[in-house]
Amino acid sequence: MTKTIYRAEFFTAADYAVRDFEAATPDEALELARRFYDEDCGALDFRSYDDNAGIDQIQIWDTSNGALASWESDDYRLRKAAPELLVALVKSEQRINQLCDMVNTLSNKLKLGDKVRKEHFNDLARAAIAKAKNRGN
Repeated sequence: MTKTIYRAEFFTAADYAVRDFEAATPDEALELARRFYDEDCGALDFRSYDDNAGIDQIQIWDTSNGALASWESDDYRLRKAAPELLVALVKSEQRINQLCDMVNTLSNKLKLGDKVRKEHFNDLARAAIAKAKNRGN
C-alpha cells in the first residue's frame, strides 16, 4: 500500500508542535503521532501561539511554605472537572433511563396514558458523552 506523509499538529493550551508521519491512512498517522507523543514528546519543538492565550492559573508562593494563594480561570476549573462531570453525566443518563422506565411501567399499570419521554435528554447526553470520549463532533 502506498504511504503518504501526513502532518500531525500537537496542541496544548498555550503551545503547539508539528511533526510529519509517513502512514498508509490518516488513522494510522494519528496512531503513530499518539505513540510518538507517549514515547518521545521531548523531541517535539513546542512553540507559543502568536496571540496571547488566556491565563489559566496564578499562584503566590514563598520558599518555605509553598503555594499561599491561588486563582484559577473558570475555563481551567471546568477542564479540571471534566472527567468527573463525564462520569456524573453517564450515571445520570443511566438513572434517568431507569426512572423513566419505572414511571412508564407504573403509568401503564394505572392506565394514566401519557408516557415519560426520555429521548430528548438521552440525545443531548449521548452527544455530550460521545464528544467527551472523542467519538463525536
